[in-house]
Amino acid sequence: MLWIILIILIIAGVITNNYTPLKVFGKIMAWFFGILLVLFLIAAIAIRIKEADNKKQQEAYWEKVKQTPLIQWACDSDGYQLYLGVRPEYVYQCSTGKLIASLSYDGYRCEQSLKKVNHWKYCEHTNQAKNSKYNHLLK
Repeated sequence: MLWIILIILIIAGVITNNYTPLKVFGKIMAWFFGILLVLFLIAAIAIRIKEADNKKQQEAYWEKVKQTPLIQWACDSDGYQLYLGVRPEYVYQCSTGKLIASLSYDGYRCEQSLKKVNHWKYCEHTNQAKNSKYNHLLK
């Protein structure tokens, strides 16, 4: 096998008017690693562009979510009030900290009635904020 490689290198050396197989091998290795470097740089640039697009899409999503009304009784696991567009894994009642709904593979599972719903706003809760101007959206 090594003889075949050596013969190929000598033939390539004759074609390039350079009879030293080591010089030909060095040129081949330089081209090989140069091409690898270029491919790596292209991949790195493509990843950065993809990350920038994902960040823009995520910001656009949150802007859309923030245009939906803030619900005063619903909080996430960190204690932040939820917008109607947000779909967290767990939904708690802000005033009591009681778990209202949890996300499953086919929607939300209400903790009190054990029913499955598409959105956590349909789960039963004791709304302490009776004067909320968004209560009509929960029906």
